[in-house]
Amino acid sequence: MDTQPLALVIDYYDVLHLAPSTLAPLTPASVDLVASQRERETLNQTNISPALRAQRLSDIEFARRILRDDERRRRYDAVMIGWNAGQRGPDRLTVLRQLQEEVAIEMQRSGQQFSGDSYRKLREGQEALAHGRMREALDLLREAATALPDDADAQLIFAHAILQSDDPLALGSHRLGELHTALEHLHRVEPQHRDLPSLRAFVDGLIARDEGNSYLAEQKFRGAIMRDSQLGVAWRGIAVIALHGGDPQVALDAAQRAAAIDLHDERAWLLVIAAGQNLGRHRAVREAAVEVARLRGSGWNVDRVLREL
Repeated sequence: MDTQPLALVIDYYDVLHLAPSTLAPLTPASVDLVASQRERETLNQTNISPALRAQRLSDIEFARRILRDDERRRRYDAVMIGWNAGQRGPDRLTVLRQLQEEVAIEMQRSGQQFSGDSYRKLREGQEALAHGRMREALDLLREAATALPDDADAQLIFAHAILQSDDPLALGSHRLGELHTALEHLHRVEPQHRDLPSLRAFVDGLIARDEGNSYLAEQKFRGAIMRDSQLGVAWRGIAVIALHGGDPQVALDAAQRAAAIDLHDERAWLLVIAAGQNLGRHRAVREAAVEVARLRGSGWNVDRVLREL
């Protein structure tokens, strides 16, 4: 006697809000996109229990893996067409159970998590970022971005988190590599994303600078600014290159632009001071020192700022 559990008869098309493949063509990319959307909706629901949310995420993952695969989808369609026509014998349940077990084993062997787990980490990473828990945020967002290479939002959120984690001009080679990879994934998935041109140009500038090509780095930074005039850190990058290259006037102009974009960018004001001192621009130096003292708070004044530089 067969003691194996009966299959769960689930309309996986309905789970993903898709029309059956007999009515509309499906591609792996279209299934992945819809599954990702459904996972996001499920994770953002606040009126369901954790157990129900987990079950729905599981159903979405099973639906994704079955419907994106042509051979599995044909087997599933054959079962459900007969089932909906009233042919509900045990043979159909056996085929469906085998299909579900096949997917479950594949997931177990691959060691992959439900995509829903990755979206949960994405959400938790954003919350950690908002509360200033930078290391925790980066760990969560890195895992999410790695598990969701085809999700443009996951890549962009991780990229912005890296840029917020430290002074972007001081990123080490490892972080810079992660940033470059995230932007390449974003370019592959959503090449027309509005933030992409400026960010790619800026990162290309960082890479060129690290490779010792200051001229190319400056050109890339200027290209980033052409695409996003509010990218103050790119102006600051130009200021650093100019200051080290012996052109304090260009450095001063660029640093002042960076400071005007973000009045809280202490590094920009310090560059104004350095460039202004090189040029003998005492008024600009003192004005910048006032801003630095303001940012540093109690106990700081212009004389102390200038004395400790």
